[in-house]
Amino acid sequence: MSSVDWRLYFGLGKASKIDNVEVVWPDGKKQILANVPINQLTILKQAEAQKSTSPPSNAPSPLFEDITASSKLQFKHIENSFNDFKVQPLLPHMLSSRGPALAADDVNNDGLDDVYIGGANEQIGVLFIQKPDGTFAKSSSKAFANDTKYEDQDALFFDADGDKDLDLYVVTGSSEIAEVSPRHTDRLYTNDGKGNFTFSTNSLPPMDTPKSCAKAADYDMDGDLDLFVAGLCIPGKYPLAPQNYLLKNNGKGQFSDVIKDVLPDLQFVGMIRDLVWTDFNSDKTPDLFLVGEWMNLTLYMNQGNGKYASIAAKPGWWNSIEQGDFDGDGDLDFIVGNSGTNNRFKSNNQQPLQMYINDFDDSGTIDPLLTLYLGENSYPFHSRDEYIDQMPSLKGKFLRYRDFATKRLEDIFKPEQLQKAMVLQATTLQSAYIENKGNGQIGVRPLENALQMAPLNDMVVSDFNADGVLDIVAVGNSFAPDAEIGQYDAAIGWYLQGDGTGNFANIASRNSGFYAPGDCRKIVAVRTPNKGISLVIARNNDKAQVVKVKAQRVQ
Repeated sequence: MSSVDWRLYFGLGKASKIDNVEVVWPDGKKQILANVPINQLTILKQAEAQKSTSPPSNAPSPLFEDITASSKLQFKHIENSFNDFKVQPLLPHMLSSRGPALAADDVNNDGLDDVYIGGANEQIGVLFIQKPDGTFAKSSSKAFANDTKYEDQDALFFDADGDKDLDLYVVTGSSEIAEVSPRHTDRLYTNDGKGNFTFSTNSLPPMDTPKSCAKAADYDMDGDLDLFVAGLCIPGKYPLAPQNYLLKNNGKGQFSDVIKDVLPDLQFVGMIRDLVWTDFNSDKTPDLFLVGEWMNLTLYMNQGNGKYASIAAKPGWWNSIEQGDFDGDGDLDFIVGNSGTNNRFKSNNQQPLQMYINDFDDSGTIDPLLTLYLGENSYPFHSRDEYIDQMPSLKGKFLRYRDFATKRLEDIFKPEQLQKAMVLQATTLQSAYIENKGNGQIGVRPLENALQMAPLNDMVVSDFNADGVLDIVAVGNSFAPDAEIGQYDAAIGWYLQGDGTGNFANIASRNSGFYAPGDCRKIVAVRTPNKGISLVIARNNDKAQVVKVKAQRVQ
């Protein structure tokens, strides 16, 4: 019969000893060991444990409470079956499982936020209207009934047509269909002011390439809201990115793409995962901060004369960005989510992750070759079998596994093939805090180790504990890697309590009450009755979750 090793191993990093080890046995007895040396086997015996005499805890009650069942917000995202690795065997992860989209705001002007959750392929999105008692009911609107052919990636409520109510924009993109397809087309739904939506035809320019996210701002300061819509990835050609769009609003909800004229450098900037419009330099004009996979942290500052100045730093596998004045100095700082370090990928400035992109076997397809450093040299990440799946012509060159095992790219391909390749790199995988230092300068520092346990996919900023200081609630994980790499599932959500100086304390789930396991993709805050706040979490191929904040100050 099978079994597991009876010894437990703990990696302690640079620690030379452990101050205290507390063991709680199944019968409730406790055993405490002090000043425990490292690099040794310690045997514990239940007979040596003592009956617990701990005084009653005076710890405050948890700040968060799961109310999914009582909220009546019932939605399960159903991801269709598609294997991206059959198309490109050398992918680091799938691209087809990024949903669902999620957006929240007050669509019927009753002071309570309502929620839209987007569908996967062959699944329509659902609008939930919040009732006066704080529960949710599905909208009777038929506007989304014919949307099963689309795969929603993102959504936002904003006033598109200037009539003082919130319209709905849904971002569409899929890695499962052709690069150019009407199934990539975004949708705009106009609101009648009462929460009833109608699909708006001919409001958007042709946008039939896959996209990832969108955010609204009045970039040209003409009194209406415009959109930056980011591209996702060209299907079957990872990591090549399709175009991005800057949609100028004519004030009546009609949009035209002006990115070639206004932001030509950003038309094909990379695989954007998230973005924020911000006022980085406090000049009352909207600046644009982009993050993405194999991308620099990219900030474009609006000069107010139709020109932009850029700052770029720290290429990574960035997933998300949120902003707030976390250090209390009057300008906006940022939290950026990365893939984390609890995985097989390691990188730094001297030894980055790299990807070589070319049609190496002249087959008419893009071959993305991921490399990482082992010691002083860089080696292919993927195995011989995966290379042969991508490029069958290599089979004759590497008949045995040992023939491939120690080879570098320089040993597999000709110099001219590598010279022609596009090379991308990621020098950090750590989620980070970005301090706005003023005068166009930023400082980047990693978040604490607990925040590096899994990809950080999305976050919400608010003063959750009502102490006058901004806090952060974040969610993560990813089930998109292949079986050899394994799922990134170590995160159960994070509550970061701010101190007003740009530092945060990660409050453990057992103390905060915030528990969000699974493949969490999006999180939004919703205003509830009596000036309350709840959090809605959208998970890929899983049920949505609702968490109540039991004491809060509405921002």
